[in-house]
Amino acid sequence: MEDMKAARSRVSFDVTQLTEYIYEGRSNVEMRRKMARVAESDPAFSKDTKYFLGRTQNMERVLNIGKRFVEILREGQYSKEEMELLRFFIDEYMPTTLHEAMFMPVIQAQGTDEQIREWIPQSERFEIIGCYAQTEIAHGSNLGGLETVAVFDRETDEFVMHSPSLTATKWWIGGLGIIATHALVQAMLIIEGKNYGPHLFVVPIRSLESHKPLEGVTVGDIGPKFGFQGVDNGFVRFNKVRVPRRNMLMRFASVDRQGNYSKPPHAKIAYGGMVLLRAQLADAAWYNIARAVTISTRYCIVRRQFSLGDSKEETSVSNYRMVQFRLFPLIANAYAAMFTGRFIMKKYKEMENQLRNGIVDLLPQVHAISSGLKSYATTLAGESIEEARKVMGGHGFSMFSGIPLFFLNYIGTNTYEGENFILTQQLSRFLLKEFKRALQSKSSSKLTQKYLAVAALDPSRFKNEKLILNSDLDLFNSNLQIKSFEHRVARLVAYASDLLEKKKENWNDVNVECANITRAHGQYLYVLNFIEALEEIKQSNPQLFAILSKVKDLYVLYTIEKESGDFLCDGFMTCAQLELVRNKVRFLLKELQSDVIGLVDAFDFPDYLLHSALGKYDGNVYETITPKFTLKTSWL
Repeated sequence: MEDMKAARSRVSFDVTQLTEYIYEGRSNVEMRRKMARVAESDPAFSKDTKYFLGRTQNMERVLNIGKRFVEILREGQYSKEEMELLRFFIDEYMPTTLHEAMFMPVIQAQGTDEQIREWIPQSERFEIIGCYAQTEIAHGSNLGGLETVAVFDRETDEFVMHSPSLTATKWWIGGLGIIATHALVQAMLIIEGKNYGPHLFVVPIRSLESHKPLEGVTVGDIGPKFGFQGVDNGFVRFNKVRVPRRNMLMRFASVDRQGNYSKPPHAKIAYGGMVLLRAQLADAAWYNIARAVTISTRYCIVRRQFSLGDSKEETSVSNYRMVQFRLFPLIANAYAAMFTGRFIMKKYKEMENQLRNGIVDLLPQVHAISSGLKSYATTLAGESIEEARKVMGGHGFSMFSGIPLFFLNYIGTNTYEGENFILTQQLSRFLLKEFKRALQSKSSSKLTQKYLAVAALDPSRFKNEKLILNSDLDLFNSNLQIKSFEHRVARLVAYASDLLEKKKENWNDVNVECANITRAHGQYLYVLNFIEALEEIKQSNPQLFAILSKVKDLYVLYTIEKESGDFLCDGFMTCAQLELVRNKVRFLLKELQSDVIGLVDAFDFPDYLLHSALGKYDGNVYETITPKFTLKTSWL
C-alpha cells in the first residue's frame, strides 16, 4: 500500500542494522528467518482455522502441532537453537510447554548428576513428558502452606506422596490434564514426623504403556479457562503413592538411606525453579509488547480518519498527537524491556553457575529482583498489549487484528508463577532489609543497591536533594535520569522503613507501599539498563545510538510524567520542571513520528507470526480482512 511505502521512505536509520543489533548478529537474524519459513511451510502449523475453533477442537489442533514438532525434533536436522525458534514461530501454548520450560530446566538445576542422567535424556526424546506441580487448589503463592506431603519410609527406602485433604489437590498444572506422564511435585518433606518444608520430587503419573493413571493417582483436566485453550491445565491427588528415595531432587538438600537430612546451603534454594521462570517471564515481556505495537503501528499508519488543517484529504491516524501519545511510549516500553530482560537472564545464569559450585551469594538478590521484575514487566506488557489494541479503534476488537487472542493467552502471566501484587512483597522486603542493615551498621559496604546509601546514612542530605537543570536539554542527560529514578526508589524505601520502624505499622499495612517500591524499582532498572546498553554502542554505531537515545528519552520522560506524584511529593522535582518534562515528551513524539515504522519493522516479525489482517507488512489491511471473514463464514 502506498501509505506504508511512503512511511518507510521517511525512516532516518538503517532498519537492518537495528534488527541485527536486537538479535545480536546477522547470523541469528538469518536463522530466525529460516525457522520462520519452516514453520509457515508446514501444513501442520497452519493458522487458518485458529480464530474459529472451540476448546476441544483447538486442543486437538494443538496436540497435532505438538506431535509434528516432536517428529521434526526426532528427525534431528535442526540445532537446539533452531528448534527453540521453530517453537517461537509456531506460537502456540502447547501441552509440552512446561515440560521444556520447567520440568527439564529444574531437574538440570536441582538434580544430581545421576538424576540428570536418568531423567533428562528420556525427557529430551519425549519418551516421558513432565509438568511442574506446585500450586494447590487452596494454596498458590504461599509455598510454605502447601499440604501435599512426602513421608519418608525408612523400611522401604521410599517416599509416600499423599494429598491429605481436598484442598491439597494440585491444581492449574500445565500439561497435566491429558498429556503428562510425570510431575515434578512440590511437597512437604516429612521424616519421622518432622516437617522439613517444601522439596521437589519426580513422581510418575501415568503408565508409559497405556497412559492410564497409576495406582493411587487421581488426575484430570480442570476445564475451560480465560486463555491457554490449547494447554491441558490439570489437577492431581495422591493416595499414598510410593516413589523411590532417589526421586527427590538432591543437588542441594538430600536424605540418605537412614533418613538423615542434609539441608541446602540457603533456604530459598527450593525457589530455584520459580526464579528461572520469573526471570524468563521478565525477559519475554519485550517481544510480547513488540508484537502488539508492530500490529498497531502498521495499522495506524494506513488507517485514515478526518483531516488536519486545510487539507480535504483524510489523514493517517498516526499523525494525531493523542494517538502518538498512546502508541509511541509502547514502542519505548518494548525496547526498555528488552535491555532489562537481557540483564535479568544474565544475572540468573551467574547465580546458577554459583549454585553449582555451592556458592549462594547471589541467590537472595536474584530471587528478589526477578520477583520484582516479573511483576513489573508482565504488568507493563499486559497493559501495553491492551492499549495497542484499543488505539486501533473498532477493528482492534476483531480477532483478525491479531491481538485479542494473543492478549487472552498473555495476560495469565500477571497471575501465574507468583501473583503480581503479592510478588511486590518479595523485592520490597529485600530492599527494606538492605536499608535496615545499613541503618544499623552505619555503613553502605554491604549494600547491593548502592543508591540506598544516602537515604539510610545521611537522611538530612537526602531530603535536600533536588533535580538541578541548567536548561531543558538536561532532561536528556543520562546521569540525571538515573539519579532521578534512584532518588525516587530510595525515598519510597525510606518512607516504608519509617512506617515499619518508627511508626510501628505492621507488614500488612505497608503492602501498598511495597507495590509502589516494586514498580519504581522496575522502572529504575529499565532506565539503567537502557542507558548502559546505549553506552556500549555510542562509539561503534552512532546512527543506532541516536535513534535509540530518543526512544530511551521517551521511556524516561513519559514515565516521569505518568508517575509525577512520586517525583514532586518531596520537592525533588518542581512543577515548573514537570512542565518541561511534558513539553519534551511532546517534542519526542514529533521527533519519532517518521521513525516509528522502522522501529517496529526492526523487530522482524513475519506476517505468519503476527497472524493479523491489520498488521500486514504491506499495509493491505482491508484487502486482507474481508477475504478472511467471507472465506470462513461460508461453511458456518
